[in-house]
Amino acid sequence: MSLLRLDDVSKSYGGVSAVRNFSFDVEEGEVIGLMGANGAGKTTVFSLIAGTQPVTTGQIWFAGQRIDQKPAYLISRLGIARTFQIVRPFSGLTVLDNLIIAAQHGHDRAPSRSSADARSRAILQEVGLADQANRLAGTLTLAGRKRLEIARAIATGPRLLLLDEVLAGLTATEVAAALEMIKHLRQHYQLTLVVIEHVMRALMKLCSRIVVLHHGEMLAEGAPADVVVDQRIISAYFGKRAS
Repeated sequence: MSLLRLDDVSKSYGGVSAVRNFSFDVEEGEVIGLMGANGAGKTTVFSLIAGTQPVTTGQIWFAGQRIDQKPAYLISRLGIARTFQIVRPFSGLTVLDNLIIAAQHGHDRAPSRSSADARSRAILQEVGLADQANRLAGTLTLAGRKRLEIARAIATGPRLLLLDEVLAGLTATEVAAALEMIKHLRQHYQLTLVVIEHVMRALMKLCSRIVVLHHGEMLAEGAPADVVVDQRIISAYFGKRAS
């Protein structure tokens, strides 16, 4: 049984369709890339899975339970966590307190403040922010805020982690370091990942399978090496058939 399954999921805003009849499965332990040009519907798919937007039609299943009719906080408690393209930590709180709040909610809720503190400090060590624990979150660099975003999601104790462009805006050196961190976290916390990313080399390194969205519909699905030479995808990105 798949850990996550989307069956003919559609999302419309008035007369505009953001996602149309989209279906895919994710097995436990997989790392799946979700690829597409801007406006293809990728982040909308994440919002539907995480429950921050309701589906218009179709069904979403997680660990054998239908979740498309559940509120976001219950979906989080089932074991799904996500990051956001635009990171918005609790800027006036410390880095540590941002994680403690997350650790007290979600799938693996800490039973006490002390246990939330211990878990949060361990995660900060894993993401390279241990020395920033008492710093206000709003004063971190972009790379630091991206790491904090991932750390907050991890603190909820997810089985499935949805990463939405966590490499965007980073330098090449920062991208390489973030990739190594994500690989480590995936193994250490036994995570299943779905990753939205425009940095193709990152998807090639992380993912065993890539799903391509175009105008809200699945355009292609396959191994990274096959996807990068698919003429349909090249046309979707560049507007013409490559010669």
